[in-house]
Amino acid sequence: MWLINDIIVYTPPIVILAILGAVFKKHIKRPNLPDKTDWLTIVPLFMSMYSLVTLASIVNHAIAEFFTSVFGTNGLNDVFSDVMPKSQSQWVIMLFFVGIIAPIAEEFIFRHMLLKPLRQLGERKAIIITAVLFGAFHGNLTQFLYAAVAGVILGIVAVRANSVKPAIAIHILNNSFDIGKSYLFELSEQVSASSDDLETMLMLFLLSGLLITIVLAVKGHFKIDLHGN
Repeated sequence: MWLINDIIVYTPPIVILAILGAVFKKHIKRPNLPDKTDWLTIVPLFMSMYSLVTLASIVNHAIAEFFTSVFGTNGLNDVFSDVMPKSQSQWVIMLFFVGIIAPIAEEFIFRHMLLKPLRQLGERKAIIITAVLFGAFHGNLTQFLYAAVAGVILGIVAVRANSVKPAIAIHILNNSFDIGKSYLFELSEQVSASSDDLETMLMLFLLSGLLITIVLAVKGHFKIDLHGN
């Protein structure tokens, strides 16, 4: 079901953007800058983004709890409850499509086809616009906030590198790690094993990501004033 849903979701924007790109190709000015990809920062940036996305998910949950206490319903549905794999083979298929194919498609759409031409409006504007659209693209409030946060980080990475390649790599790491984590927790439930060790390791991973975020920020890895804007 989730595979069919992904095909339905991804096909229209790819087709529409491809047509618009072909029509307005002559009028779109793309920055002609050298590729400055720093592959050594891919893993630290992935850990940073994953920790920030997790924080955004916590905020999202807090908002849901607030709506529940005030209005009796939060309006944020569990979009993953009906799409989680039921067998090992389904997990492998999900890893391939959601962990690899989806990040490539999404980065091609948002950090290549959209971000590049929008950079003529200013780096920050381009990153924010594509991040908001990326959040909205997921089609539900549950994923909007943390997808938008991820979109900001991926946009900054793409702009600083003048390439979509590192954003694709980070996005693949993020999705694949999340799927692997979910599989391990699901496996621990199936064998009635304690997940305390997994939770501890995940917490250490998230804390490390937050520390890395601070270090990267101090070193200026999130600055995007390439053209003085």
